[in-house]
Amino acid sequence: MLIILLIETIFFAIVVLITLYAFHTTTGRSYFIDILCIVFNIGMYTSPLTVMIPNSLGALSGLIQLSLYATYYKTTNWDSDDMSNSKRPIEVQMSDV
Repeated sequence: MLIILLIETIFFAIVVLITLYAFHTTTGRSYFIDILCIVFNIGMYTSPLTVMIPNSLGALSGLIQLSLYATYYKTTNWDSDDMSNSKRPIEVQMSDV
C-alpha cells in the first residue's frame, strides 16, 4: 500500500514540475493539465457504454470488451450456481408470527 502511495506522490511531483518549468503561461499550464485530465478520464471510464457516443474511441473500447467476452465465455463455469431440482423448495412456507 505504501508503494502505491509513493508512486502516486512521485507522479504528482513530476506533473507539478513539468507544469511549472515547461509551461510559462497560465494558458499553457491549463492546456497541459486539461489534456492530462482528459487522458486519465478516458482511461478510467472506458466501457461498452461509450459505444453509444459516436466516436472511434468508444467503438474501439466496446470492440475490445466484446472480444474479451468472446474469448473467456467458454471458461465460465455456469453449473456451479445452479441448484439441483431436488434441493429447490416446491412451495414457500409461511410462519405465523
